[in-house]
Amino acid sequence: MPTVKILHDFLGCLDKFDRVVIKPSSKNPNRRNVYVSSVKKRWIQIDIRKTNINICMDHNHGDLSEEDVLITGVTNKRSRGKNGFDFKVDSQNFDAVHFTFYESDTFDFNRKEFLDFMEKHYRSYLRLVRFR
Repeated sequence: MPTVKILHDFLGCLDKFDRVVIKPSSKNPNRRNVYVSSVKKRWIQIDIRKTNINICMDHNHGDLSEEDVLITGVTNKRSRGKNGFDFKVDSQNFDAVHFTFYESDTFDFNRKEFLDFMEKHYRSYLRLVRFR
């Protein structure tokens, strides 16, 4: 699956969320930033590479765990050519999930488990930015 298709499929799963704004980066033509409404804190950063896309998603500290991500079917070991994720905890500010999706390792972004995770992540991000 070409990286442009991976990007399209991932962005498609964001359609159900209110007030999502996708903006190309002014500094990097291979980056997309996802915001909610006019909030200045980015929800998602997507970097498009030759054979994969990297997705970094910020959420409220303590709201999610590695187990929440594992339920999606993505392995927690990132390695070259295989989809995976890292889970970052920063008790000072916010936590983040870093996904890598490769064109050689297809993933269904419409899986119920992934969409449920995205919903939970979206709600956590809204708490992070105190959006009402």
